[in-house]
Parts: sequence; C-alpha cells; structure tokens
Amino acid sequence: MADHSAAAPILIMGQVGEVEVTVADGGNTASDGDSATTVRLSPGQALSIAADRVHSLSASGPATVTLLVLNGKD
Repeated sequence: MADHSAAAPILIMGQVGEVEVTVADGGNTASDGDSATTVRLSPGQALSIAADRVHSLSASGPATVTLLVLNGKD
C-alpha cells in the first residue's frame, strides 16, 4: 500500500504472514529510507502510528493485518 496517512491515531496488528510498515520520521514520504523507519510485523505484534504520520505497508507474500482507528469519540 503506497504512502498515505490517517486523520486519527491508528494501531496495526499483524494477523497472518509478515508485513513491513514504513513510517516517515516527520517528513512527507515514508518510502525514502533516509527519513523513515521500517518495522516488520509478524502475527501477534502491533504498531501504533500517530495521526497524520505518513506510512506505507508492503508484504512479499500473503499477509493480513487488522487496522484499528483510535478516534477517541464516544
């Protein structure tokens, strides 16, 4: 999934396979390795990403993640 952002904080949880999540270190792109951090998510692992932080996901094989949008509204 190409670079994008979410308006609210999110939590990405690994379910099946491995997914690489690249998060921009404050810039506008997650795909340039100089200003980004990449984390490999396996089943049972989770990663939180702040609102408006540019990020991308990729997998070399079949993989599934669960996305939770943490909007804080009742």
